[in-house]
Formats: sequence, C-alpha cells, structure tokens
Amino acid sequence: MFISSCKTIEGKKVEKSTSVLKDTFSEVELLKERIKEWEEYVNLIGYKDLSLDTTLRLTEGYLEAKDILFKKEMEEYEKASEGHVVQGFNHDKGEMRQPKQDYSSLIRTFRILSDEYRYKKGADAIHYALGYALYEQGERDEAIKIFEGLVRNYPQSIYLPEVNFRLGEFYFETGQMGEARESYSRVLNYPQSVFYDKAVYKLGWVYYKIDDFKNASDLFMSIIDRTWEGKSKETGLTEESVSSLIMSLNRFKNMEDVVGYLQSKGVRGYTALVLEQTGERLIQETRYEGAIHIYDYLTKNFSDNPNMPFIYEKMANLYEWGSDKGSAVVKKEMLVYQYNHTAEWYKRNYPNGSEKIDSLISKTIIDVSKDYHLKGKNETNAKHLQKAIDGYRNFLLLFPKMPNYKEINLLLAEALFDVGEYNEAAVEYEKTAILYQEALRRGEIAYSSLLTYAVIFDKFKNERETVINKAVRIFEAYGKDFSLSGKLGKAHYTISDMYAQIKAYGKAREILIPLTKGKDSVNAYKRIAELYLLEGNLSSSEDIYSKLFSISKDPELQEILVKLRYRIGDEYLKAGKLEEAIKKFNLAFTVYPDSDIGESALMKIGVIYEKNKEYNKAVEIFKKYLSRDDIPPDREAEARYRLGYSQIKLSKKENGIETLNKLIDWSGGRTDNIFIAKAELLILKERLNIYLDLKITQPFEKTLNKKTEFLNNILKSYSNISRYKVPELLTEIFFSMGTALENFRDSILQSERPADLTKEELEEYNFLLEEKAYPYDEKAVKVYENGLQIGREYKVYDEWVQKNLERLAAIRPVLYKRGFVLKDIKPIFIYPEPVMMEAGYAEQRYSKN
Repeated sequence: MFISSCKTIEGKKVEKSTSVLKDTFSEVELLKERIKEWEEYVNLIGYKDLSLDTTLRLTEGYLEAKDILFKKEMEEYEKASEGHVVQGFNHDKGEMRQPKQDYSSLIRTFRILSDEYRYKKGADAIHYALGYALYEQGERDEAIKIFEGLVRNYPQSIYLPEVNFRLGEFYFETGQMGEARESYSRVLNYPQSVFYDKAVYKLGWVYYKIDDFKNASDLFMSIIDRTWEGKSKETGLTEESVSSLIMSLNRFKNMEDVVGYLQSKGVRGYTALVLEQTGERLIQETRYEGAIHIYDYLTKNFSDNPNMPFIYEKMANLYEWGSDKGSAVVKKEMLVYQYNHTAEWYKRNYPNGSEKIDSLISKTIIDVSKDYHLKGKNETNAKHLQKAIDGYRNFLLLFPKMPNYKEINLLLAEALFDVGEYNEAAVEYEKTAILYQEALRRGEIAYSSLLTYAVIFDKFKNERETVINKAVRIFEAYGKDFSLSGKLGKAHYTISDMYAQIKAYGKAREILIPLTKGKDSVNAYKRIAELYLLEGNLSSSEDIYSKLFSISKDPELQEILVKLRYRIGDEYLKAGKLEEAIKKFNLAFTVYPDSDIGESALMKIGVIYEKNKEYNKAVEIFKKYLSRDDIPPDREAEARYRLGYSQIKLSKKENGIETLNKLIDWSGGRTDNIFIAKAELLILKERLNIYLDLKITQPFEKTLNKKTEFLNNILKSYSNISRYKVPELLTEIFFSMGTALENFRDSILQSERPADLTKEELEEYNFLLEEKAYPYDEKAVKVYENGLQIGREYKVYDEWVQKNLERLAAIRPVLYKRGFVLKDIKPIFIYPEPVMMEAGYAEQRYSKN
C-alpha cells in the first residue's frame, strides 16, 4: 500500500530496508538508487502490465527520497547564502540558485495511471499521489481538482483526512472561509488522525477570521484540553493554541465578557496562564483598564498562583501609567505584605526560597518608601514620612543581608531627621556609619550624626549638656574619618559653636586650637577672636585681629579691627577713661582712616578733647578731620561747628566766629541740621553779650531807641533760628530771649537820671521808669513759661528748662518757688510790634497746641 510523505499512516518496511542498506551504501546513494529504481519501473508502461502494488511501493520510496534530497539541497543553499563554502556551488561564477522540487516525471506517469486505474482497487492512492505531486510543485489549481475528485469519488479512502486538510489550507489561504470550514470540519470525523488537532486549530482560525471569537475560543480551548497534560505530542500546537486563544479573548467586546466566558468553562490547569498572558497582551495594546480587570480577577481567584507577586507588580505599574498613584501604592503595599518570605503564601510556593521574588519585594519596599519619603518631605507631611520610616525599617528587618542594606539604613536616618525625630536619626546615622568600610563615606555619614546632635542642641535647650556630650563622643570617635572626608574642620567648628552657646568659651576656643596649625588657621583665629568678643574680652580679641591683619592685610580683617577698636574706645569712654578711649579711637582711625568708622573715631577724639576743655587739642583734631576729602555733609557741619566752638573757648573769638560764619555760608540755607542752627545760636550769643553790656544813658531818648532797636534785632534773630526745627534748641532760645527782655527792663530801671531833677521830680521820674519797664517784666515771664511749655511738649528736660524755671522763680517767687506744674500754658503774642512779635512767633512755630 502507498504511504504518503505526510505520514498519514505509519510505515515500517522502508525504515527496515533503510537500516539494512545503510551498511553498504551512503544515505545519498541509497536515495538516488530509490529514484532510479522507480524511474526504470515506470518506463515499462506500455510494454507490460505493471503491478499496482509494486508501483505504489516504489512510489512511496521515490517520494521519500525526493523529499530528503530536496531538504539537503535547501540546507546547502542556505549555508551558501550565509557565506559558507559549500561543495558543488561555484560562488565566483554566480551559480548559486535556489533549489526547486521537480515531480514532473511522476505527474506525467500518474496522469496516465489515473485514467487506467480509475475504477480499480488502489485508484485513490494514484489520485492522492498525483494531487500531492502537483500541490508540492506549485500547480495547486489542478491539485485541488484532483483532491476534490478524490473526496467526491472515494469516500472510504484512507487519504481523506490529509486531503480534506490540504483542501482546507488552500481555501483558508485564498480567503474562501466557508469552503475552508467545511473541509476542516470533515477532518474532525477522524479523531485518530494526525491531522485532527491541526484541523481543529485551523478551524478555530477560520472562526477568528469571520469574527466569531467565541467559537474560535471554544476550538482553541479544545486543542489545549487535549494536549495540556500530555495526551498529545503536539506541544508546539499547544503553545500556538494558547496564543490564539488569547488573541480571540482579546477581541471580545470587553473584559467582563472574557471573565464570564472563562468562568463558564470552569477552572482549567491553564486558566491562570491564559489570564496572565491575556493581561500582557492587553498591556502591549495599551488597554490598561482591561488588563487591570483581568489581573484583578486573577488575584482574587488564583491566590496560590506562584506568579502572583509579579501580577501585583504589573497592576501597580498599570495604575501608575494611568496616573492613579494611590491605587499603585496600595497594590505595592499588598505585594510586600502578602508575598514576602515570612508570609504563608511564600512558604507554600517557595519552601526553598526565591531570589527573584525576594528581589521584587525588596525593590518594591524601597520604591514605595522612597515615594513616601519624597512626598512627605516636599509637602511637609508627617504621615507620609512615617510610612517611609516604617517601610525602611521593614526592609532592614526582612533583608538584613541585602547589599544595599546600609544605603537603606541611611535613608531611614534621613527620614527620621525630616520628620523631626532627631535623637533616633542621630543614632541611625551612626549605625550606618559603622556599616561602611570606606573611611571617606563613613566620615560623611558620621558628620550627619554630629550635625543632627547640633540641631537637637539648638532646639531643645534643656537637653544641651547631654547632647553636647554625645556630639563630642562622635567627634572623638570619628576624627580620622572626618579628616579623610574633609569634614574635620567643620566638625571642630560645630562642637565649638555648641560650647559657645552654653557660654563655655574656654572649651569653645580649645576645640579650635588644632585648626590654628593648619591651612584654615586664619579662620580659626578669627573664630577664637569672636569667642573672646562674646565673652566680653575685647582686648584679647583685638590682639588676635591685630596680628592677623598685620600678616594678611585682609580688608575684612581691617573692617573688623577698626570696629573692634572703636567699640573698645566707647567702653573706655563710658567708664570715664578718657586717655584710654582717645588712644583706642586713634588706633581705630590709624588702622582704617578712610572708613566711616575711622572718621567717626577721629571725630570722637575731638569731642572728648572738647568736653574735657582741651580746646587746643580739639581744634587740632577738628582741623585734621576737615582736611579729609569726601566728608559726609552732616559730619562736616558738626566738625565745623565744634571747631568754631573750640576756637571761641580758646578766646580766639574772631577765628571762631569766622569758622561759624563759613559754616552758615557753606550750608547754603539748609535748615535740617542741628549744628548749623547751633552755629547761628553761638554767633547770636556773642551779639547778646554785646547787647547786655549796652547801657541807657543821657540823652535818654537816644540811648533808649538804640537799645530798643538792638533788642528787636536780637529777638528777631532768635526767632529766625527756629526755622531749623530743632526742638532741643528752643528752650535755650526762649531763655536767651527772656534774658534780653529782663536786661531791657533792668536797663530802663538803671538808666542814667537827669542831673537837674528835684527830689519830687526824681520820684516822679522813677515812677515813670518803673511804669515803662514793667511790661518787659511781664513779657519775660511769658517767654520763660513758653520755654517750659516747649520742654514739656517735646520732652526736652535740659539745663535750659531748669534755667527758665529758675528765672520764673526769681521773678514770680510766689508762683514758682513752691514747685511748678505746667497747666494749660498757651502760646503768647506780645504787642506792640516788633519786640514781642518775634518771641511769640518762635513759640507759636513749635507749640503742638
């Protein structure tokens, strides 16, 4: 009986003969011999009757030989195409042509035999062989007609399963799905055929092509059911069927229908696998919601699936891709809790452990904890930070031997610091430092512990003694590591600052001493000097800064030194140590003469000399000050005034008045500087002295008019000074005006009498003088009272307020010697013009009422 090359039924005779012949012939020679034997036999057609059985037997060997030789040629062709040197191919001549199968001899012969044996036994084998040869040679239309005739005419043929399958393949490839379905379906009548599973599989694809995904899924599942547990050897077909089933399920209307379909089929050994791969396919198609639905069903119904941790990982990723961070974190937390190596699930599924799952769990813990950490830090959210802390601690508990253990311990320390648990943070920093063998990194982390103690020290003042001891312990234990990591200097300063804050200045300086011998010596000495300042030891601080400046000439040091010397000078001045103060101010000026503070120091020296009545030295200093360039206007006004004042005090009135007049001219009419006002007041005082010395003599009217005019001018000048709006000068101005008015009164009363008056006439003359002088007495009282009023309103309580009060007590003893209380004193305007107009104008200008 003829056996097809497609192995429809098993043949053993050929295998036996082959094994025997291999002993004497090579395989290729054997195959060629078979082909030759067939050709010689069929050439007898027309000369003698041929045996159909012999023909079919020889044809079986012929087809098998042709098939094997063709495959060998293809292998050699493919090797040659890849650049391998293959015997029989001349690459230089370009003779490499793709082999083609040639069944033309068989086709020609069997066309004759098919007519001759149409109604004889074995005719179906002739038709099968002819169709097969035509199909393989590419003449498919004719082959299909032969196969269709075989199906129609030989319903009992053993070749029907293969022929129907080949017809189904042809129809499928040409898009004739109806015919393909009929052909594949006929193969299902032969469940023992090797084509059965293939036909079921291809029938499933026919339904897929016509969008009948449920029937397609049914057929694919039937293949998997037959082959899943070893009932068939078609393992490749099983994998393809699983893949095809997943493709069909993915074409369902929605994933709820997929879940419903699988539930209706009941749980199979491969259901979980199908769900997993369905989810993966959906992810590839970016159908994330569908994938989540599938995975959710999988996690709820196949909890013991050994791949479950990775399903949760995928679900978390899907939620993240969909921007649902909250759900992603929930899935990650479930993954960690349910599938770590202490969980029952893990012990059941992986009694010997799983590095892959351990790696996933550890990575997930870290990712979730870091996310909480970052979010908590950015949003200042203590709850998130606490979750980060819990996560880091969980990792350290579950994975003590992981390579990244120390890095996570460091993150724990930082999270504790961020949440404000500083004591725990400091401890964890130190624990982490111990884990590092590398001194550089160990030093950096230990320094973090030290800085954390510094924060505790700053925030919790009642714990400072304990905290500083812990900080010092870290400092001493990791000194070498600090040095290697470049943190030693900072550590010294940190400890020193802590001591300084508890006023242990000696220890603070002692900690810095080692730094004075290194590269950072200048900064160390600066800090030591600052500590002396904090302690109040200005002299020691000055000594250090002075030495540093003499070495480096650093402008910053120059600025510090001039300020320090100025400050020391002020301290001496407050203590009444004038010589020492002058010396320090002079040193301040000398070290930085062009600075504001240096100039202020020089001015201070002049003021000290002035107040100490060493006017000759004061004049020298003020002249030196005024010889400088770019003096600020306010300071120049003060210096000019003090120079003029000192000159006057030295009895160099002309020089003094000239200096003061130059100041007034230099001011250009400014009214916002007290020293310009005081200069005018000082000049006016000299005029007041001249006025006070002027006597009223005979002829009375002439000298009275002269004195009256002088008084008017004096009062007007005092009134003009009020334009400077300097309240502290008004009390002196009103006192001076009162003095001028009292003097005028006294001048009248003490004026020279006419020589020719009788006693009665003299008495009457005196009475008239008293009557004329009395109004000036009243005017003086009003002016003094205005001086007191201004003092009260502007809270000026100086010597001039006291002098105003003393004069009032002298003029009105009954009212003012019992203790004076200011009550509703109003501005006054004294007439006739112009004498008291000026006094009233000055008071009115400054009165708040």
